[in-house]
Amino acid sequence: ALADTFNEFRSVASGSDGRVVFVREDRLRGAPFPNRAELAVAAIGSLGSPQVLRSIPFTIAGQPIYNAVHQIRWLGSNAVVYRAGFDGSVCDAAAIGCGPGSSIAVSSGFGLVMQPLDPAAGGPAFIPGTDLASSVAASADGDAIFYTVSGESRVYRLVRSTGVVTVVFDQPGLLVRDVQVADNRLVVVVGGTVRYFVGQGVGPVQSDRGGDLYLVDIGSGTFTVLNPPN
Repeated sequence: ALADTFNEFRSVASGSDGRVVFVREDRLRGAPFPNRAELAVAAIGSLGSPQVLRSIPFTIAGQPIYNAVHQIRWLGSNAVVYRAGFDGSVCDAAAIGCGPGSSIAVSSGFGLVMQPLDPAAGGPAFIPGTDLASSVAASADGDAIFYTVSGESRVYRLVRSTGVVTVVFDQPGLLVRDVQVADNRLVVVVGGTVRYFVGQGVGPVQSDRGGDLYLVDIGSGTFTVLNPPN
């Protein structure tokens, strides 16, 4: 209780070989932001001395500064993919102005990044075509990446071995996000209290307070709304 700093672990993803990839933050007591954040990998018994993969914030050539990493997904045993973006408070100058008390907290994606776990395999790489990705999931074999985009109604599938991108689900007029995949099924949050806008000094962001949960058959596109009755 008397320590002047403490550690937080976020966005943990467990691999089949017993390792976990996670975000580790060191924070001064009472500080609103961490003084150090890192993406790291370690065996379960070695979380205190992990292999650091990436300091946060970071940037990739031609891309914005990323100050947050979320939704880490394993791609086989040698790499992960994650949503890189912005966590913080912004205001919507076009709609409500930017006076006192007008800012809202958002956690919004700027794109998807593929990160090898072996340093010899290179550093992180932006996945082309995934600008403003709001969520990501991966198939069991890591060859297919499913993702949603801020301000859009579609779930996309990118097959890494061929580079082919297809739309596997669409609800026109509604915003979709938070995709998860298992076998031939996916779940995704649709509609609800979500807003896409341009945050002053940040760019396009999406604020989210939840929506309806859909269960989708990927092959047929048929879906069921899973929300319990009121």
